[in-house]
Amino acid sequence: MTAISSAALDSAADLFRGLAHPVRLRILLALEGGALSPSELAPLLAVQLGLVSYHVHALRDDGLLELVDTRAVRGSVQSFYRLTPRGEWARLLLAAMLSEQSDLETQAVRLVGRSPTAP
Repeated sequence: MTAISSAALDSAADLFRGLAHPVRLRILLALEGGALSPSELAPLLAVQLGLVSYHVHALRDDGLLELVDTRAVRGSVQSFYRLTPRGEWARLLLAAMLSEQSDLETQAVRLVGRSPTAP
């Protein structure tokens, strides 16, 4: 096994801690197509705006999202965010994991007749 620096492991742990909420994972996946505001994300994710805003700010603080635009809308300011290169890497990792899990479940259903996650 290749020696991995303590700093690299700390950085990876920080990344995974920052992604440790399903809403954050869903935000990463939703931003695949480009910049969106929390007001646009909320109905897409079927989550309250306040919760989306909270998680968007957490992802931004973790360096996974960046502010790209602000617009005045009906007396308030909408902020638009997109994935940073680190955020895109995290999204790709998540998509690969979800695809692999789906493939494994499909194979299990074929072999056993049910999903391994089914009760």
